[in-house]
Amino acid sequence: MRLVVAIVLLAAVAHADDELDIAGRDSLDLHGDAMVWEDSAFYLEPWDAGATIRFSSFGRSRRDEVGRAIPVKIVSATMRDFVEIELAQAPACTWRRVEADRRVAGLRLFVKRADLAPVLAKPFAITYPNGTSARLAAGVPVMPTSAGTYLVSARGDIVQLPIPHASVGYTYARTRVDEPAPPKSAVWRFDRTVSVKLGDGEFEARAGWVATKPAKHGDTVNLKWATRCIALVVNVPAKSLVRRPEPARGNYMTLTGSGTSKLPHAIPRGAPLSTFGGREVAVAAQQIEVDPPSGGKACFDASLTMLRLEDVGRIPRTFRLCASADVVDGPPVDAAATAPSPLAAPPDVASPPADARRTAKGVFWKRLVAGQRGKKPTPDDTVVVHYTGWTTDGKMFDSSVKRGQPARFPLRALIAGWTDGLQVMSIGDKVRFWIPEELAYKGSPGAPQGMLVFDVELLGID
Repeated sequence: MRLVVAIVLLAAVAHADDELDIAGRDSLDLHGDAMVWEDSAFYLEPWDAGATIRFSSFGRSRRDEVGRAIPVKIVSATMRDFVEIELAQAPACTWRRVEADRRVAGLRLFVKRADLAPVLAKPFAITYPNGTSARLAAGVPVMPTSAGTYLVSARGDIVQLPIPHASVGYTYARTRVDEPAPPKSAVWRFDRTVSVKLGDGEFEARAGWVATKPAKHGDTVNLKWATRCIALVVNVPAKSLVRRPEPARGNYMTLTGSGTSKLPHAIPRGAPLSTFGGREVAVAAQQIEVDPPSGGKACFDASLTMLRLEDVGRIPRTFRLCASADVVDGPPVDAAATAPSPLAAPPDVASPPADARRTAKGVFWKRLVAGQRGKKPTPDDTVVVHYTGWTTDGKMFDSSVKRGQPARFPLRALIAGWTDGLQVMSIGDKVRFWIPEELAYKGSPGAPQGMLVFDVELLGID
């Protein structure tokens, strides 16, 4: 059966909701160059309640926004819902790129597996009897249709191509990507919305394409169009062409280091940088001036910026990074000001209040902050939490909050009161538990004794 290609208006396929099953997104071995959707959340910590950065949102479905993807490199995929990524440094087959603050090196982020965009994993080419053709490099974002074809965005014009299903995946082997050089001689333009043919298909072109001297075919001409990773030969009416000089092309904007003011303290080059919650995500690429340390850390606003080639635009976002006060250079600071704040015992630490609820196994609990009211953990899940524990006389014996680092536990491996109690929580909940001794450490020597009180915030479920 002869394969047919068509370029179509996006609206013609926007209502086709059945997507093909593209294998590989759930693999724990997923790694290498990839694309994520432009509307994705970039997480600083790999749990749903973690700090996020988002550059845009789509007013339509992702099928209608094919091509709006950001290049990344997957460095680890061992978690169920998230993959760990680095930002791509080299040009890729998309008109988007995210640049990190130049003061920060080795930044690691997380994205959800569901936000990985399908890409062409192998090069694709097709030529038609009328001389028109399409040639695509690996790494071009694609989107499946219910007809078994794939949509590709060529500078906003949507091409529907019979790409083999086996040639599509979620990672690809990156090769050198260059923007086609501007023509050295005069070029031909045509009015937008002119009818254009590729193979047996036809559409109204909306991008401002330019071409070198065309090859005539009677009343029509074949034009060579090229953009990064995509080369097309299309057929257009000869009367629609206008010869014009080629304007200079825009490139990505480059970013400079942020901030010129002098501050009294500085994070030295090479110092570990962590999120405000304590997760190490990067190192200082240069000396970073900061305000005096407070609460055991010195923090500053770092930036991530999405660059857009087509309009030489940029979308900046900021996020907070910190270094331990121990590594910060500068004049001495009062030790009391740099010490972490003490975690006072709650007023009801001695016993459960009258409005506390009780599980079937005997754990008392009270919700302090309501979260997402969604999925609850099961004994077979691993949880990510912040917590603080006290004995009933108000003495704190353990705290991830004080350490500045959330904890990750297999729920079944914890004391029985935690395994039972955390099953009432949803992500984002903060709950106080009163756990009887028989559901805690049962009088074990060296362990906290008696009823224990825990404030627990559920950050994620793996």
